[in-house]
Amino acid sequence: MVVNAGLNKFKSIVDKVRAFVVEIRKSPKKEQELSTLAKNQNIKYKKLIRDVKTRWNSTYSMLEAFLENKAIINAMVSLNNNFEKLSLTENEWKEIRVFCDFLKPFFEFTVEMSGSEYPTLGMLLLFLDHLLDHLNETIQNTESQIPTWVKDIAKVMKQKFDTLSNNLDNTASYLALLLDPRYKTQIIPNNIDIEMAKQLLLTEFTSYQNFVNQEKEINNEKETDTAIVEEKRKPSGIMEQILQKKRKYNNSQSRNEVNEYLVIPVESQNVNPCKWWKHHKTQYPILSRIARDYICIPASSVPSEQAFSKSGELISKRRNRLGDRAIEACMCLNSWIVLLND
Repeated sequence: MVVNAGLNKFKSIVDKVRAFVVEIRKSPKKEQELSTLAKNQNIKYKKLIRDVKTRWNSTYSMLEAFLENKAIINAMVSLNNNFEKLSLTENEWKEIRVFCDFLKPFFEFTVEMSGSEYPTLGMLLLFLDHLLDHLNETIQNTESQIPTWVKDIAKVMKQKFDTLSNNLDNTASYLALLLDPRYKTQIIPNNIDIEMAKQLLLTEFTSYQNFVNQEKEINNEKETDTAIVEEKRKPSGIMEQILQKKRKYNNSQSRNEVNEYLVIPVESQNVNPCKWWKHHKTQYPILSRIARDYICIPASSVPSEQAFSKSGELISKRRNRLGDRAIEACMCLNSWIVLLND
C-alpha cells in the first residue's frame, strides 16, 4: 500500500513501459526480434515481464527487466516505426533507474517477508524500521543526486506509512521479535519501548505458566484416581516425605525463564529460531511453548495464497469430484512430506 502510493506519482512512465511490454509480449515474432538483436550485439536478453497491477513488486520487476534490455529496446525502436510513440527519452531512462534504486529496499523487504520455509514475523519490526529510515533519509537528504521528484514520492509514501504503522505494531510482532534468539532485546528498533516489550513477554509467560500448572493439576488428579482404583495408598516412609517436601520447595522457587533467556548473548544470523527452541525446550519449557505459538506466525498472506494455488492444481478436470476431506488430506500430506524427507 505504501509503494502503490508512490507508484501513482510515477504512473506516466510506468504506463509507457507497460504498453511497450504488452506490445512485445503479444507478438512472438517481435519478442524473437528482440532476442535476435541481443544476440547480434552480444548482449544477454532478459525476458520482458508484464506486471500485475495489484502486485507492485511485479511492476518493480518489469521496470528492472526493461532497464537491463535498454540497448536492444532502443535499437528496436529505431528500426521499427510502430514503437516510436512508446520510445523513452534519455531522461526518462535515468528516472526509471533512480526510481528502481529508491524502491529496491521495499522489493527486498517483500521478498523476505514472502518466505514460507523460515520464520518471518520476528523480522517484521526490524525491516519496517529500516524502511522508515530509508524514507526519512531520502526526504532529508541535501545532496544533489537525489531529485526533488523522488523526495516528493518519499513524502507521499511516508504519509501512507504513518497511517498504517499502528496496525503493524501488535503484541504478536513484539513477542516474535523478543523470542527470536538472533535479536531479543539486543537488536531492536529505536522506536520500541524495551521495557514495555519485556512486560508483554512477562505477561504472556505468566498466562502460559498458569495454563501449564492447571495441566499438571489435572494430570496429578488423574494419576491419583488411577492409583486409588488399582490399590490402596501405602503409608509413605521418611524418604517419601522428604521427596514430597523437596518437590513443593522446588515448585515454589520456580526459575525466571524470561530473565535467563534475555541475558544470554544473541545467536548468529544463520541460526534457525525454530530448531534453536526445539533444542532448548528442556531449558526453557514454558518460553519454548510461547515461541512455538508466535515465531511460526507468517508475516504476510503469501504462504496461505500459495496453499490455495496448489489446491487449484490438485483439483483438475480429471479430479473434479474430490470431497473437501480428501482435498484437505492431500494438501496436508503434500506439505508434511517435505518435513518427513528432512
